[in-house]
Amino acid sequence: MHRQFATPLIALTLLASGCSTIDDWGGIVPTAVGSAPFVYHPPVQQGNVITQEMVNQLRPGMTKSQVRYILGTPTLVDAFHQDRWDYYHRMVEDGVETERYRLTLFFTQDELTSMDGDFRPKAGAAVQEKGQQVYTVPEAED
Repeated sequence: MHRQFATPLIALTLLASGCSTIDDWGGIVPTAVGSAPFVYHPPVQQGNVITQEMVNQLRPGMTKSQVRYILGTPTLVDAFHQDRWDYYHRMVEDGVETERYRLTLFFTQDELTSMDGDFRPKAGAAVQEKGQQVYTVPEAED
């Protein structure tokens, strides 16, 4: 008689425990697994790799296809703002974020007009910031 109730009770307990989260247990399991010796944490790269050399090739007036050729497909193109491209990059090694940067490009009538983010074009390149005025980045003084 007890066996008839024990099996469904065990099954019900196992199913109900699937609804709880690891956080309900005080975070013991992830901490123990994450700090265990000899556990391999693969590096995780997300987004587009952008270098300063790539950004230095960008010029105002470039078409979207020219920019795509240099930087690759953007990480994010907003369906409501087709004239804005966002490039993001994030690198995590051994559970620690080692790199994070972003670059946002703005277009007007399919031509590059300005950029924002963690990169700046090289000295001497004409750029337009926030759609206000065109200026030339001054040469670095020695």
